[in-house]
Amino acid sequence: MSEAKIDLSAIVKAFGPKFLSDEQIARLTNGRADPAVTLHSALQKLRGEDRIRNWEGTLGKWVLFPHSCGVKFWLRLGDTVGVGILRDRRDDPATKFLLSRLTKGGVFFDFGANHGWFTMRAANAYRGLGGGSVFAYEPQDELFQHLTKSIAENGLDDIATLTQVALGDENKSVSMTSSLLNSGGAQVILAPREDAVRVPMRRFDEIVPDIERVDCMKIDIEGAEPRFFTGAQRFIETFHPVIYCEINQRKLRGLSGIDADAFVRQVESFGYSSFTLSNYAELNPFTAYNDVNDPAKVFNLVFQM
Repeated sequence: MSEAKIDLSAIVKAFGPKFLSDEQIARLTNGRADPAVTLHSALQKLRGEDRIRNWEGTLGKWVLFPHSCGVKFWLRLGDTVGVGILRDRRDDPATKFLLSRLTKGGVFFDFGANHGWFTMRAANAYRGLGGGSVFAYEPQDELFQHLTKSIAENGLDDIATLTQVALGDENKSVSMTSSLLNSGGAQVILAPREDAVRVPMRRFDEIVPDIERVDCMKIDIEGAEPRFFTGAQRFIETFHPVIYCEINQRKLRGLSGIDADAFVRQVESFGYSSFTLSNYAELNPFTAYNDVNDPAKVFNLVFQM
């Protein structure tokens, strides 16, 4: 397969002469500059700018970015999640841990795929292993469209399958908020709202693809996690995947009506044990139940048999 061209013109067009010097533009377009370094320099200049005011002009633009991991991502420049990938701040213990669990011919699920960091990394890893499948789920339309483009750009269509749907405990249409500067903060809301878009919600047990085993899964769906597990009970009991999960106390309470400790115990009722990840991607038993109900607390856990 021939190497696809990097969309450097989109990068130059997004920033223009206000944030890139003539020399930077020349070096970038002539292939003599690292796009990551150039983009980082331009973003630094935007730090003092009003992010909302610049949204339409620069920060709301999407660019094709060649990450140092060897994957090209379509990223929205002003989005907190996109910037995290752009600035190389996502090769964290979670990434190392999940990639270490992938095996040839295995399956990885990404619930709440967003810009596709875990989807793309897992698909690329399976390609290196000689085979495997990634199933990703993302209800936000712009993210879905651009992640679809990222998958195609990297020639991973035969590995990664993307579905535009929210996951929960019912099959129905629900509202979803949008977050201009942080797509990771968008969430499902059960009551209709004029400023929210409508998206389909499905019980995962009813749309599980035809698979034989699961290596692991990542779930980050902004407080809907308990509802997901209710709607995916058969899937969890059948495959017992290793699970990496974000836990947002405020959103759990607001959307699912339970505290974080109740959610942890819900997952443990399937036979799982709970762990935190060290900075070296090592598992440590989770015991801090007394601390999890801090209303502002957001943390991540690994659930493993």
